[in-house]
Amino acid sequence: FTDEELMQILALYCDNDNYCLSQCVAEQLHDFFSNARANLGSNFSNGRFVRNLYEGMITNQARRVCSIENPTVDDLQQIDLADIPLEVCSPISPIPHTTKKC
Repeated sequence: FTDEELMQILALYCDNDNYCLSQCVAEQLHDFFSNARANLGSNFSNGRFVRNLYEGMITNQARRVCSIENPTVDDLQQIDLADIPLEVCSPISPIPHTTKKC
């Protein structure tokens, strides 16, 4: 898969579950996919990796949102840089949310 196709897969998961990525998060993840594919080459698991990343983001987003006293619909749907799971990203590439602030 290309970086754009990986982003399309991630966007499909998000759309199906009513989550949204900010433009900043989308840019960071696109760069991350590019770095991951370059670093791992043929060992990169592509779609499976995107699914694991998505599931980790949703878990982290839920943990973050549960600490908000009265979350809005936007709070419940927004995926932030802080939601990107470190355990998925760090072995492959620089962690996206340490390189730039949204």
